[in-house]
Amino acid sequence: MKKNLNTEDLLRQYAIGERDFTSIHLSAYLSEADITEINLSEADIMGANSFEKTNLTRANLSQAKMLGNNLKGAILSHANLKQTDLSGADLTNTNLSYADLREAILTGADLKEAELLECKLEGAILVAANLKGAKNCCIGRGALICKTVFPDGEFVRGPYLWE
Repeated sequence: MKKNLNTEDLLRQYAIGERDFTSIHLSAYLSEADITEINLSEADIMGANSFEKTNLTRANLSQAKMLGNNLKGAILSHANLKQTDLSGADLTNTNLSYADLREAILTGADLKEAELLECKLEGAILVAANLKGAKNCCIGRGALICKTVFPDGEFVRGPYLWE
């Protein structure tokens, strides 16, 4: 059974040096928080959680469930998001430079104006995703593309398995 944490509990534990919050159930409003190098791998962070403008540099969010989260303007550079479910997440203006999004689920995700420099997207699922205006976008090999808007505004109907 997953341990439940709220905003206050997580920030209090983080402030005293705890970084490992693996497999927790998090209901939080962490806008503008600085939680670099936090480990939220396999966490259940679904719903109306807000990480708007949150610094998650080098965070481990691998295999987390982050459906519908608000990550507008968040800093996720060098973050591990491998196999993370970001379906319906708002990643507008998010910094994902050097992030690992291999095999991530980005169905319905909004990555408008996101920074994707050296971002790893191999095997990612991009169905009904919006990449319009995303910077330095390089779709990785094995990514599934369907009904997605590319950075230049081109609508790609697909489905395509990116080679």
